[in-house]
Amino acid sequence: MGWTREQRAERERERNATGIERVPVGAGNKLAFEGTDPDYMYRIVNDRPGRIPMFIKAGYEFCADETRVQDNGIAETSQLDTRKSLDLGGGDKGYLMRIRKEYFDEDQAAKIDNIRNIEKSMQRTPTSDNPNNKGLTYE
Repeated sequence: MGWTREQRAERERERNATGIERVPVGAGNKLAFEGTDPDYMYRIVNDRPGRIPMFIKAGYEFCADETRVQDNGIAETSQLDTRKSLDLGGGDKGYLMRIRKEYFDEDQAAKIDNIRNIEKSMQRTPTSDNPNNKGLTYE
């Protein structure tokens, strides 16, 4: 059974009075951090063999100054390790890493070009020796 208009209005007034914002389950940004630089793109990188060096080679760097917004899910780092780590469950750990936005944009453009080339290779051109082969189009 749904809420009446009056009930919804009353609930909204109560929310405004308490200053608490309701966030539906699954709708929140679980990777929201404060202190991020708008010139960078951020991601959590799993600490699995070969992944961290691969990201470093691609231009990513570890983050140290950003703090997690949603909860205190950032694992405590030792005084010797200033990297932001996150317990991912199942014994896995991830690190907050960032890359300059221009590198990120270049990587995304390369991915799109690669996808377009693959799609283009899947298209057939009409042939005169086979009347059933009319080629593939996006129409």
